[in-house]
This record gives sequence, structure tokens and C-alpha cells, in this order.
Amino acid sequence: MSLIREWNNVYEKDLIQVFYSLEEEFNKQPILLILSGPVGAGKTTFAKKIISKLLNKNDNNLEVVSPTYSVINKIDEIVHADFYRIESEEELLHLELSLYLENCKLLIVEWGKDYYSLLKEEVGDDFKTLELVVDFEMDKGQQISNTRTMKLFNLR
Repeated sequence: MSLIREWNNVYEKDLIQVFYSLEEEFNKQPILLILSGPVGAGKTTFAKKIISKLLNKNDNNLEVVSPTYSVINKIDEIVHADFYRIESEEELLHLELSLYLENCKLLIVEWGKDYYSLLKEEVGDDFKTLELVVDFEMDKGQQISNTRTMKLFNLR
């Protein structure tokens, strides 16, 4: 695992700039992007912004729905999964993720780090595997601030 890039003092309005700095990565080969971090850190918000931009949907009418309850959503060549409610590898196997991967250029998985080895088997060597760790920053009073730190790692 090697650190590719780090961002500090990231506000929600800055997430699109983080995406633009990653855009080149998305154009090279299919990517498995694991989003890690505590509840409320901004993983789903970031995923929605990525999906909207990659689909060139700049209008506010596009609703990118979180897969919190459906577990997996597929929109064109993008698959967005949320494994927060997954409790075992066996449960993950029953989702038949491979059915969603045909023509997939980007697989975004929130809460996927615990299932990295299984995900790696599913996507094979064609996918570049990255992890984006999103975390809260603490202010001087040790309260959670509204800024985030984000670190991008190459897992393969």
C-alpha cells in the first residue's frame, strides 16, 4: 500500500476539486475505489459527486441514490456499492458482484476494506485498486470540524 496523494482542509464544496485531481486516474483503466472512513465523513457525498461528473450530469435533476439499503447500484459503466450492512464474506458472495462488473469502468465500494481480498478476486488484474480514506479533522477544542482529510492509496 503506497500513498499517492493527500488533501487537507477539504470542505464539501472542495470535493469536486479532489475529483478533478483524480480524473486522470479514472481514464486509464477500470478502477476499484474503496472508500474508507467513519460514518458521516463524506464517503457517499464524494461518491455521488464522482458519479455525477463521470456521467457528465451537471444538472441538479440527476439523483445519484446511495446504495445503503440496495447495497449495489449500477449506472451505465459505474457500480456503486455500500457494504456497511454486510456482515460476512458469505453474504457478499450471495450478492454476485461479478454480474455487475461487465463493462464496468469504476467500482466504488464504501466500507469495502474488510472485504478487500474478496473484491480483488472478483475484479481480477484488470482493475487498478485504490483506497480513499476520508476522515474528520479536529478543531483546536478537539471537536469535529466541517473539514476533512483525504488520503489516496494504491493498494496494488
